[in-house]
Amino acid sequence: MRQKKPTYKELETRLAQAEEILGAIRSGEIDVIIGVKSPLVVRAKAVEQALKESEEKYRCLIEQSLQGVLILQDFRIVFANKTSEEITGYTIEELLSLSPEKVTALVHPEDQALVWGRFRERLAGKTVPAHYEYRGIRKDGSIRWIEMFASFIEYNGKPAVQAAIIDITQQKQTEVALRTSEAQLSNALRIAHLGPWEYDVANDMFIFNDPFYAIFRTTAEREGGYTMSSSQYAQRFLHPEDRPIVGEEIKKALEATDPYFSRQLEHRIIYADGEVGYITVRFFIVKDDQGRTVKTYGVNQDITERKRAEESLRKSEERFRNIAEATSEYIWETDAQARYCYGTERMETTYRRSLSDLMGHKPFDFMPPEEARRMRRLIAETARQKQPFRNIEHQTLRPDGTIFWQQVSGIPLIDKEGNLVGYRGTASDITERKKTEQEMASLQ
Repeated sequence: MRQKKPTYKELETRLAQAEEILGAIRSGEIDVIIGVKSPLVVRAKAVEQALKESEEKYRCLIEQSLQGVLILQDFRIVFANKTSEEITGYTIEELLSLSPEKVTALVHPEDQALVWGRFRERLAGKTVPAHYEYRGIRKDGSIRWIEMFASFIEYNGKPAVQAAIIDITQQKQTEVALRTSEAQLSNALRIAHLGPWEYDVANDMFIFNDPFYAIFRTTAEREGGYTMSSSQYAQRFLHPEDRPIVGEEIKKALEATDPYFSRQLEHRIIYADGEVGYITVRFFIVKDDQGRTVKTYGVNQDITERKRAEESLRKSEERFRNIAEATSEYIWETDAQARYCYGTERMETTYRRSLSDLMGHKPFDFMPPEEARRMRRLIAETARQKQPFRNIEHQTLRPDGTIFWQQVSGIPLIDKEGNLVGYRGTASDITERKKTEQEMASLQ
């Protein structure tokens, strides 16, 4: 089995232990006596041998380290291990031969003031942070993020800086991706008016977040934090008339036996400014090993604008229907093939057919043959030019075979691509008027 390389921290620990033993030998706390030789001579040789072995072990450990290790003196690299080759892209021989200018260029221009400024301060005996991150430039010109642990040492009798370096580019990219993802999620929640939440059943505690509070037009600071009991939440944000509805849904969630239980409901809320709004809530449950519901979680969506639009549309349709019912005309709509797809109730009265019988048929289907041919030609030409038509009079057959007269006007319906997708218009029964006109004509 391949032996795992020690980390830089482990190397430092081993070195400290070796130096402690050597210190004890030098101070005489540990005597080494071999045979009958002088204890002083033996002790000196033992110290020398121990020091040599310690340095060799330390160098071996450094060489095997998963971290890059560099020792710098006067802006030159005087020692580099194998891992530093992988991080910088240079061989050890190339690193040791780099000029001070090339060594400086190993650091991104925007980070050189930080790295080399601390390097100078450390050599000058000043206390500076030992740990920092910077962007390094590899031999191929690519940029890598480096984490450095630096310390002041003596190397070959001269002051030096020993730096342990780790390539954290992947970690940085992950952090950036995470921040980007979180920002995108936050924006998506804000745009969609969504607010996630959790509810701890055992502690009766809601856990909220900023997007949640944004829906209610408030902040965690104003509300005293991100947690709130169910009663506090109900008193603070639920419309009084809808609190029983929410309470009943919570009860169903707690009593549910299905671990995949989920619900969706709409109810009114009270914004922090006192205005009434609407939300739709989708929530799920989490059960423990005993099958008890221990947590619910979900998301609220502000649908106030949609509800207001629906209400406005309802009122508009109601006004439209009232007006339509109050007139003698009916409103109709056809598709691109001239088939009826909409009609008001008065259309039934006029045709004496149900709307279900009329929908899907063309108006020509209910005309005498000669009248149908005339109207087909007229409407086809109008549709070809995508033009409106006004006050066209034609005959129509009722189910009993009797003929009545209609006056029809319509406008073309054009989609975004400029295609004709149908017509919409009005029509009225003018049979009595036509009779009067015919009677007047016969008297002349």
